[in-house]
Amino acid sequence: MAVLRMYASGASYGAGSDTISDDDPKGVVATVQHLLTSELPADVQECEVTVLALFRASQVLNFLTGGKPEMTFSARAWRSRRTSRLYVSRLGWAATTAMVDAACGVLRGEQHHCATAWQNYVRRPAR
Repeated sequence: MAVLRMYASGASYGAGSDTISDDDPKGVVATVQHLLTSELPADVQECEVTVLALFRASQVLNFLTGGKPEMTFSARAWRSRRTSRLYVSRLGWAATTAMVDAACGVLRGEQHHCATAWQNYVRRPAR
């Protein structure tokens, strides 16, 4: 039910003025709250509730691990497997991509999940 409320919030995706409090100097709480209440991108608005919840969870995971808040973890893994500075880091991201793709293949019958997530991210106008 919370996912349906996120879509109906009317906030624009990727926009917002998050304030940083003394208790949260890096604005993590404000950014996560914004992620959970902002409007979804057009390419995921019509998906089932489970997919919407996983999309938001992926965005929050990506932000909490140092990525951009509007990008999903899968898109970041796909990009980082080629762009990370250290070779070891690229190997780690390649392994992460393989694991995510394998899990999506087994659980959802989806092929090339991370590549698709990256393509969707690049196409979104609100990035």
